[in-house]
Amino acid sequence: MQADISFLIPMTLTAVIEMGVGYLLGIRSVRGQMLIALANILTNPLLHLIAGLLYLRMDLPAVHMVIYLILEPLVILLEGWIYRMGLNMPHPYRNSLIMNAVTITGGLLWMLLSH
Repeated sequence: MQADISFLIPMTLTAVIEMGVGYLLGIRSVRGQMLIALANILTNPLLHLIAGLLYLRMDLPAVHMVIYLILEPLVILLEGWIYRMGLNMPHPYRNSLIMNAVTITGGLLWMLLSH
């Protein structure tokens, strides 16, 4: 039995993009950058697992709306909490929102351009 590792590429891209945006937001320490990577390693597979289960259960195009309207805001809150606890950075939730907005926008553009 072979493991499905197809989630690794999007997860890595998400982490790298969010680390870059974090850098632009002033999160430049090694610790800060590693925390952004860790937050993504924790939340990205969880998001895709829940989305996959929803696809299996619902099999509806509306699942995308559930992901973007419910699951992504939860990821933003969770990552903001991680940043607040791990870095005690100013505006952790705003930073999480900005980093995730960039990757969500990039993902949506990728989907539109690749179809």
